[in-house]
Amino acid sequence: MLDAVRQSCYVRLPAFSATILAFNAFSAENMNSFDSLDLSTHVIALALVALGIVHLCSQHQILSHARRSNIEALSLVANVLLHSEPSTGRARLFLREAFGLFKRACSAASDPDLHGLKTTIGPTLFCAEELESTLSLMSFSVAALKRKCSELFTGGPDQFLYELPSTWEDVDRIHALAQKLFRTVCTSSSEGAEDETGGDQVLVIKLDVKLLHLTYTIHARLEALREQLRWTSHAMLLDDLLQTSSKRVRKCLKLTSYAPFYSRSKKKTT
Repeated sequence: MLDAVRQSCYVRLPAFSATILAFNAFSAENMNSFDSLDLSTHVIALALVALGIVHLCSQHQILSHARRSNIEALSLVANVLLHSEPSTGRARLFLREAFGLFKRACSAASDPDLHGLKTTIGPTLFCAEELESTLSLMSFSVAALKRKCSELFTGGPDQFLYELPSTWEDVDRIHALAQKLFRTVCTSSSEGAEDETGGDQVLVIKLDVKLLHLTYTIHARLEALREQLRWTSHAMLLDDLLQTSSKRVRKCLKLTSYAPFYSRSKKKTT
């Protein structure tokens, strides 16, 4: 396990240099008497072993063979990373690999050791894959909506005013997805972490905050058109849209005021 750490990129970090040098002096006999080591050495050894495990999960013999043991190993490491790292990038990478092996294993169904895999680890992997797909869909939808709004802002007033209602419908649809997704990731979070915001939660909040900013930007654009279109045929439509926009802005302000996880995650979402 320590050999795996020595082969990883971690050994290049200054914080690991002295520790690696110390453990290079350990022999097999030393590690056999692990219980006799002092507590701080236990901590160092276990930390290095944890890093070694993550490095080993990237090896070809783990990622290329659809065996039950490999699938369970990847899933276990992914779940540990989900609850120990602020960013979920590496955890989702291992979950995707595990899900790929899982699908290959289920399609082949030649390993007798795979019996019961669908009812044990299967649901976890399917939930992780569904969450990943939903996050990707939401990210794409927010990006597409931002592009649409940019085109509306640079176009003429006619296009902006008449396409704004459908744009609001898109905002509402994506916001509803964000709220549902946030409840899902909160439910799947570990117990006792109510005051902390995990990586997936931060990502959902970040995407939802972009919708809030779009709402504010749309309202500012309407306000800017008020003087420009005051004495035109668009004046009545503009007044109606401004009233609707004002209500939407107030809802956004209430959301940021009464949802503490938004303020707690402010630094993470900027």
